[in-house]
Amino acid sequence: MSKIYVDEIAPKTAGGNIANNINCLAQVSLGTGNPDDTSNPYSPSSGTVIKFDLVQINRGNVYSPSTGVFTAPVDGVYEVGFSLLCGASTNTDHNYQIHLNGTRVTNASDVYCQVDILHIPLSTRRYIELSANDEITIVFISGEISINADGQYNSAYFRYIGA
Repeated sequence: MSKIYVDEIAPKTAGGNIANNINCLAQVSLGTGNPDDTSNPYSPSSGTVIKFDLVQINRGNVYSPSTGVFTAPVDGVYEVGFSLLCGASTNTDHNYQIHLNGTRVTNASDVYCQVDILHIPLSTRRYIELSANDEITIVFISGEISINADGQYNSAYFRYIGA
């Protein structure tokens, strides 16, 4: 076997899993709530896309902190998850959703809780089949989000699983 042949094959099969060769992973946190609204607790209007502004990992540049949009680079199954800490200044319903191309994902993506002046973390994780260029957002519906400047309590991730 020639060295050229080995060098051509090795990158395509490294790790024995094609998912290792898809450059797609984003891990983000919420430090300010929104560059335009730094109030704490953060309580934007219903339908507002949550912009996770602290980006720890953004392989493939798939997440935009300025828009809050994750864009799938290739067709496949993706894992999408988030955890948000409910604000504690009011007795209210807290509701956050995962949206695909501007529409709520119908497989129970809502995270909902009614709390009585308590900080409660709400989280969810979903596997979603996406086409290349599909867009995922985390959308605020109601309630409050308690903000910590280092993003410790509020985070999201987007990960390619496979074709």
